[in-house]
Amino acid sequence: MQRSTNRILTTHAGRLPNPSNIDEIMEARANNDQSRFDALVPAAVADLVRKQRELKNDIHSDGEFWKARDGKYYDSRSTGIEMRPVADDAPPSIVFFQQERQMPEFRDFYEIYDAMGNVPVPGVTAQRQVERGTITGPMEYRGQEAIKHEIGPARGLINAGPLAQIKEQGCTVVTGGGHAIAVFFHDGQVHAVDNRCPHMGFPLERGSVRDGILTCHWHHARFELSSGGTFNPFADDVRTFPVNVVEGEVWIDPAPAPRDEARHWQRRLQDGMEHNLRLVIAKAVLGLQAAGSDYLEPLRTGTRFGTTYSADGWGAAMTILTCTANMMPHLQVEDRPRALYQGLLHVARECAGKPPRFSVEPLPTAEPRPEVFAGWFRNFINVRDAEGAERCLITAIECGISREDIASMMFAAATDHIYLDGGHVLDFANKAVELLGHLGWEIAGQVLPSLVHGMARARRSQELSQWRDPIDIASMVWEAREQLPGLLEQGRNHSGNWDDADSLAFQMLGDSPDEIMVGIKEAIAKGATAGQLGSAVAHAAFLRMAHFHTSNEFRDWDTVHNTLTAANALHQALKRTPTPELMRGVFDVAMSIYLDRFLNMPPQRLPDAGPSADFPAEQLDRILEMVDVRQQVEETAQAVSGYLAGDGNPADLTATLGRMMLREDANFHSFQIAEAAFKQFDERQGTESGRHVMIGLSRFLAAHSPTPRAEGQTYQIALRLQRGEEIYQ
Repeated sequence: MQRSTNRILTTHAGRLPNPSNIDEIMEARANNDQSRFDALVPAAVADLVRKQRELKNDIHSDGEFWKARDGKYYDSRSTGIEMRPVADDAPPSIVFFQQERQMPEFRDFYEIYDAMGNVPVPGVTAQRQVERGTITGPMEYRGQEAIKHEIGPARGLINAGPLAQIKEQGCTVVTGGGHAIAVFFHDGQVHAVDNRCPHMGFPLERGSVRDGILTCHWHHARFELSSGGTFNPFADDVRTFPVNVVEGEVWIDPAPAPRDEARHWQRRLQDGMEHNLRLVIAKAVLGLQAAGSDYLEPLRTGTRFGTTYSADGWGAAMTILTCTANMMPHLQVEDRPRALYQGLLHVARECAGKPPRFSVEPLPTAEPRPEVFAGWFRNFINVRDAEGAERCLITAIECGISREDIASMMFAAATDHIYLDGGHVLDFANKAVELLGHLGWEIAGQVLPSLVHGMARARRSQELSQWRDPIDIASMVWEAREQLPGLLEQGRNHSGNWDDADSLAFQMLGDSPDEIMVGIKEAIAKGATAGQLGSAVAHAAFLRMAHFHTSNEFRDWDTVHNTLTAANALHQALKRTPTPELMRGVFDVAMSIYLDRFLNMPPQRLPDAGPSADFPAEQLDRILEMVDVRQQVEETAQAVSGYLAGDGNPADLTATLGRMMLREDANFHSFQIAEAAFKQFDERQGTESGRHVMIGLSRFLAAHSPTPRAEGQTYQIALRLQRGEEIYQ
């Protein structure tokens, strides 16, 4: 018996609401179908007990929904009671004789009672009794067996059958509380586990037990039977259920203490990344979502893992992960966990087998001046001293240098030399800052130092032959950089007067680097802002993609892509950090666009701007169907252009192109260009430049589809398992 000395225990007296299958239960009772009745009642009682637990009741009732005051019930409880017919002129029930019926205070109640009877369902009238229990002889209680049969369900337990029978069979399966439970007899003990293997749902009843180890016979996942703990990281611990043996009957509690689902799946995500197990990662992402966690939790885990377990530091995988976070608002809700799964999977793959990155301690200094740290840091990067640069950076962060000054310092170092690593250094630095926008600058000391080694060892484009010969483009860039302060000074006199970004973008597609440089300089002198220059560069880069001709080698898509993502990174960074140092990158990226001009020889004609004849929803379905066939590049671009020219919702198009990418085994470049296009399109909806952006994106994705879609298959398996589907059949 439960007792309490510090509060009043709570319970619910009397009948509880009927379960949904009450008619089926009472039919089995009326037909004396005891086996079916015994199968239905415990599950319904267990559900009622679960609800009482959720309401924090201390003492649980069985609900009494399955009991009826008839001969069957009385015979199971006592002797001396006989059911006799009720005469037509007899009062409907003993309530008729109660004195309260004569009191004015109860008049309204009895009017309702006489109309409905004791049926707490509006609109339902109780049937008149046709027989009534009557005491006809000595009464002797004989309900012990019935009570024993009922007490298990009242406690929320499931009867698994006689112990002797389970011992003989070795295993049986019972259901209750939403579970199929495998009950094993092994080594003198009864054990109950979830019958679904936590790996891929195969029935564990079909497995084997030896030396206390339960082995699933599909993928040979092994579990310690008494605790459910797994020996294999690719599986998971199988849930166990408490077992009670009472007078030779085995009872299972289908509702053990609930686990912290968010914490469990957070741990499993860590396991999946440590062992590079994509199914575990997929299940963990879905599990965290079901537990109420938002995208930041798996993003935080992936960030901590990716910036710790790769000595190479920030790379393609961390960029992909940040792209998935940036894309969240543009994706359908059901596609968001799929995006996170793919981003986390890339991080796990990139870190697999690599030594960890060890952090450095900050300098024991109280230097407060950001310009001092900026000078140190840029000099260390210039002389390729990664260790010195990293310690300088971590010290600046620990000393409380503002995020604006830290970002300015990083972007200055990323543009001190011409077009570092083909734009990747600038792109990675921008993505790291964007990631901190999601997770907070409190983890800047974890994230930003991972960039340093890549910055220090980056290839400098002034060292490359194509930037020196046949035209010395590098010298042109250095000259323009030297002129930049004077151009900015001239532009201050014309602030707000320049608005010709689209014309400048088309000028950047020209064949003369001198004319391109002149156009940029004139724009700056006429008051073009950093954001406008970044927008023009990004538009020009997407035009290169939109005009990319498929007569080029397939790998040339990567060439035009690299410039495009650098242009987008420059644009996004300039909007946050419009410093003169970062504006130098405009000259760098513009010259990279110039060097890519051979990719538009001949230029691919842009699709017609007229609307499609299909309804918008049909157009989107057709776009997805197109990329089930290889190289539907122009057809897909035309469909996207037609959708934009019609009445379709631009957000639906963006979500569809996001789904198009996520269906594939998307690589670094696909994530980069999709995320860049989404951001650029946000600013250009309803404009011709916005159409150019989406044409460029659709052409790139179509050119890289379809893939084997192996990653998507794994994700679908995880999704089906979460739904409880039996994928082994």
